Amino acid sequence: TKGLMHAIPKIHVETKRLEVIRGVVPNLITPPSGCRFHPRCNHMMDVCKKKAPPTVKVEEGHYVACFLHGGVK
Repeated sequence: TKGLMHAIPKIHVETKRLEVIRGVVPNLITPPSGCRFHPRCNHMMDVCKKKAPPTVKVEEGHYVACFLHGGVK
């Protein structure tokens, strides 16, 4: 989500280069195992390759699906 949020152009700020999310967009017909974003995530951990994170409601209309949310041991 952080990478996506940083890739949004801001209209009231001096124009600068948008942040690029590294890697290649995954094939949605044969997605990667585990978290579908792990090949492109700067914070990827081993658990991300093995299983998909649960979706957790943070507040009304706001959800997160990341093992880093709440911490991982």
